[in-house]
Amino acid sequence: MAELHCYCSVTRECVFMPLDREDYVIRRHYTTFSNTVMHDRHAIFSREVVSPENLFRTVTQALRNGLEPFERSGDCYAYIMQFSCDIGWFPYRRHGPFSTNTIRIVSKYCLCQYCFQHCPSEVINIYPWT
Repeated sequence: MAELHCYCSVTRECVFMPLDREDYVIRRHYTTFSNTVMHDRHAIFSREVVSPENLFRTVTQALRNGLEPFERSGDCYAYIMQFSCDIGWFPYRRHGPFSTNTIRIVSKYCLCQYCFQHCPSEVINIYPWT
């Protein structure tokens, strides 16, 4: 990405995920699979693979440490992060859904008061990605 991004530690420490967004991710993307898989939804396998608390902590820490954005959309950036094992389903593929070790993080940004560059501020969504 060609845009400059903030690396000021004071500003980056302010990255957070509001409780209502945590609840949304848990309700929408964490699932308990019975005999069928929800093929039309990005779904994180289960709490045993990666607990919501660990996921939220890992994501906010990665953003604070300078995770590079993948793309920009309006007042948000999308970030891609990979895990060492598959953590969920990505449903929109030509040959059907498949498991993936990648998540997409959508975060609002602010302008850093020190360097005047974009800095992630509020995590909006987290879901499996290809």
